[in-house]
Amino acid sequence: MLVSYIGTYDDGVIRMKEKPKGVTHARVIITLIPDDDVEETQASMKIAETSFIEWDNEADSVYDTL
Repeated sequence: MLVSYIGTYDDGVIRMKEKPKGVTHARVIITLIPDDDVEETQASMKIAETSFIEWDNEADSVYDTL
């Protein structure tokens, strides 16, 4: 299941605002957005969710081993 979290990036370090419950290891998709644009933040999270749904499908499972 895809879940979006808000965090910050600073000089190579990503800090999440909250820790995901029950997750100790996961792959991530990072989208950098302007700090002061709440609407763009929400739009970026929606795009990330939509992209993952389109990407995570049976036809593309061959790429899972790469």
